[in-house]
Amino acid sequence: ERLDKFLKRKSHPKLGVDFMFDLCCAIRDVNLMMGGGGYNALSPRNVIVKDMGNGEYKPYLIDYSHVWKPTKRKKIEGVELLDHRFRAPETFVGCFNELSDIYSLALMFSYILVGETIWESSLDELCGMTEKQRKSVAEKSRLRVLEQVNEEWLREVLSKALALDPKDRYVSSLHFKFALRKASYQVQEFEGLCD
Repeated sequence: ERLDKFLKRKSHPKLGVDFMFDLCCAIRDVNLMMGGGGYNALSPRNVIVKDMGNGEYKPYLIDYSHVWKPTKRKKIEGVELLDHRFRAPETFVGCFNELSDIYSLALMFSYILVGETIWESSLDELCGMTEKQRKSVAEKSRLRVLEQVNEEWLREVLSKALALDPKDRYVSSLHFKFALRKASYQVQEFEGLCD
């Protein structure tokens, strides 16, 4: 089932950090294959959720038509077909690479946790905007995410992944995965000690 349909169900199973670990690995495979380029089209429409049983769900990427090598071109064919809600700010000026995917991964995780409230504009509204206007909306969405995520450990990890300057983000999707894993395990250990 596509992730967007999965999350729209009235009572859907919770997808947690393990789901994100697998999604980070899938994105990393694409990044390696493209020599630092990106998947570029990460959105709930392009992720399939497979029920593995025992409450375990695995993500699978679909639609590889927007996979590019790193680029800084102003005009990119097919950019209008992307889900603008999940794009990193630099992509609105034509810069797509592995670091852009890290930003998209962090937005994806925020969307899974919090829902559509992380955006103030709908996808239809974004489609009618210029790239400059979309970039401004993307920067505001970052702040909305950090306001709405309750757990401090997660806010810290997402803050780095959603840095406006790509150089301030994790250097790869695997580093993002490891940061999520380390922080979530530390929380689990602490809760275990409290018990």
